[in-house]
Amino acid sequence: MGLLSKLFGKTAEEMANELIESAKRSAESSTKRTDPNEVVKNLRFVDAQKKSASSLSYGDDMPAEENQYNSGKSWLEYFSGIFSAEFAEYDVVCDKKASGKRAVFTFKDGGRTALVVELLSEQSESNAVRTECSRSRTPYLRFYYDHDGWWNTRSYVVGRVRAALNG
Repeated sequence: MGLLSKLFGKTAEEMANELIESAKRSAESSTKRTDPNEVVKNLRFVDAQKKSASSLSYGDDMPAEENQYNSGKSWLEYFSGIFSAEFAEYDVVCDKKASGKRAVFTFKDGGRTALVVELLSEQSESNAVRTECSRSRTPYLRFYYDHDGWWNTRSYVVGRVRAALNG
């Protein structure tokens, strides 16, 4: 089940269809004269959004953008590669946990910890790293490498990390 389904009880397609129907009803009930071409443009925009849902980092269809699953790399290699390529100005240290199912990346800037990124299975109930970061007021992010319907596209990972570093 995708993220939208979990959050709203509906798939992205169902939500897009509701938007289309709402736009149609709004156009039909408008008291002023509506330009039919404007309605068609709006419907095409909503339909395009619906079709582009697969370009997001979540959903049922794998996006064309580089992501964790089409990269040909393990989850650890995928994230490590992004962090070293996109955040070269930081000293990024990886601590792979003994279980082999978690990794913690620490982004350092001149000796100061700028961000901690934890990669783990969605089955994990571990909160120790998150709790410690909260206590020390260190920015913290978590990515699940095995969450159904979540692709961890490159732009999504880079965007979240950059926002946390600039936060």
